[in-house]
Amino acid sequence: MTGKVRRAALFVALVLAAGCAPRPPANSSEPTTTAPATISGPKRAIIVANTEVDFLHSSNIGGRPELRLLVNPGLAVLDDRGGLRPVLAEAVPSLENGLWRLLPDGGMETTWKLKPGTHWHDGIPLTAADLVFTTEVGRELAAFNHQAYAAIDAVNAVDDRTLTINWKRAFISADALFSGNDGVTLPLPRHLLADAFLTDRSSFTENPFWTENYVGAGPFRLRSWVPTSQIVLEANSDYALGRPKLDEIEVRMIPDDNTRVANALAGEVDATIGSLGSIDQAITLRDQWRGGIVRFRFETNAWIAIFSQFVDPHPAIVGDARFRRALLYALDRQSLSDSLQFGMGPVGHSFMSPNQPAYAEIEAGLPHYDYEPRVAERMLAELGYTRGDDGVLRSAANDRLEVELRTGPVEQAARPGAAIADYWQRMGVATSYYRMTPQQQQDSEYRSTFPAFTVLNQANDVMGFYNLHSTRAPLPANRFRVVGGFGNVGRYMNSELDGLIDRYFMTVQPPERIQVLGPILFHIADKLQLMGIYYNPRPEAIAERLVGASRERTGGQITWNAHEWDIR
Repeated sequence: MTGKVRRAALFVALVLAAGCAPRPPANSSEPTTTAPATISGPKRAIIVANTEVDFLHSSNIGGRPELRLLVNPGLAVLDDRGGLRPVLAEAVPSLENGLWRLLPDGGMETTWKLKPGTHWHDGIPLTAADLVFTTEVGRELAAFNHQAYAAIDAVNAVDDRTLTINWKRAFISADALFSGNDGVTLPLPRHLLADAFLTDRSSFTENPFWTENYVGAGPFRLRSWVPTSQIVLEANSDYALGRPKLDEIEVRMIPDDNTRVANALAGEVDATIGSLGSIDQAITLRDQWRGGIVRFRFETNAWIAIFSQFVDPHPAIVGDARFRRALLYALDRQSLSDSLQFGMGPVGHSFMSPNQPAYAEIEAGLPHYDYEPRVAERMLAELGYTRGDDGVLRSAANDRLEVELRTGPVEQAARPGAAIADYWQRMGVATSYYRMTPQQQQDSEYRSTFPAFTVLNQANDVMGFYNLHSTRAPLPANRFRVVGGFGNVGRYMNSELDGLIDRYFMTVQPPERIQVLGPILFHIADKLQLMGIYYNPRPEAIAERLVGASRERTGGQITWNAHEWDIR
């Protein structure tokens, strides 16, 4: 069945699921202009999420950042071009405005000044004491910890509106503190959480505050919460940037891909957060939806990559970079993207995503491993492997070349995993393919001790660099647990790379930081401790009637400016 036939069949099923949704023209990729309807009653937008969401904004536990921005954007927010804009603060610290100072001893000082009259949703003033409390939570509780806290020496509330932070060493994301960017904890209301923090820290993340009792300081406040089903938010008239234009936002939690797409076709979706659906479904919606548009964005936290094992790998040849290079030459990654991503995801030659400013310049100078099976065969022969009568490569000691390839349980990783195993089998590498269950993926020891290779959908952003550091390796000494996600998946430990990563996070000036970024990316592309397959485009649906939402974003979350949204 061809791709076009599959999408046509899928569309018929979706229309039936949507009830009486009409069939729009098949050749339209942009919304058709219609006369604006008259809005009567409260102005209301509907956001659809693919999983159950909550407001827990730790650096390591779920929830959706798009939802958190609606209720608590923090002191600054990452806009649609990747720049930080002040929200609850008067200004974002920078070297230019003097609120970020580099000290002679290698440390730093940053100053935050809260806007006057900033309040929590319950009317209590938000003060510098709340920010001191937030830092204390981040330092003490692993679920809220972040690499930024290790660089902080002291946090001082100068007065109710002024906070100074003294840093032991330079740290590039100092201006993102209290913004939720890169997983840094957003401001926490001390008056509501201090008692829980002091009396029972073990159950702090289970506090009903994170669900039905949430209080933030953002453009919308929580009105009602129906677990696994619906969240209703209402406009906050006391918001620091002014009352939102919308009166209400309803967040619907719909886990089924077909149902989400069917809801869009039926006119019941203004925007999506999380996964819209598979690439097939997203393309179908893009081609058939008259009420809105579907954009494919390259996030800095989504690519499909093969991670190699570096602690007691089996077979031992997995630890040889020459072997890993041969395996990558054996993969037709462009064909994988064409067949599994409809060509929407470029080949992952670099750890960076295509939307990052320095991508083109740096990526051009990195080693590339295009599909060249003859090169792969020659390299394997140079390593001493010859084909046996059964077609499987054998070592000089007549041992069969056998590797295990695991994937995560989600389709994004499982589908390319099976195809990769097939390519390697054709090359003579006996590859056993295994798809982990969700329970196995959550078992940190099992997940970390894979024998040879594992395929995952992982972050390739700044936090992704951090996770390549030796200190992030899950080992018996730390009970295979690291703060913040899966950490250093392959447990690759290299002092040269560690030094580059440390230097990167300590280089405040962007031009000098880019000079460090190049060697980091070259090291990854040369040593291939992880091998990029393709970038994973994220489909995002936005209704035509939703005015003010950024449709051509290169950064930030869709809800970064939700207070400016309107409905027509």
